Amino acid sequence: LSYTTLFRSVFITIVDGIGRLAGQYQLLETTSLNITTTYLPSGKYYYTIMENNNVLKTGSFIKLNTNSLEKE
Repeated sequence: LSYTTLFRSVFITIVDGIGRLAGQYQLLETTSLNITTTYLPSGKYYYTIMENNNVLKTGSFIKLNTNSLEKE
């Protein structure tokens, strides 16, 4: 999963299909972030990208057994 932004205080939260926290990241002094998903078990995940408590973007992706990623 990767994201590029013009903002500098951005939080990205990833939860699994039943709402359990799978990862939480903050962009500090950078405008892009690549997140490795190899540690995640296969399944569907949802992400929220926020800045100053405002949602910038939401989405989902499916983690496959082969450590590859399909974006929805």
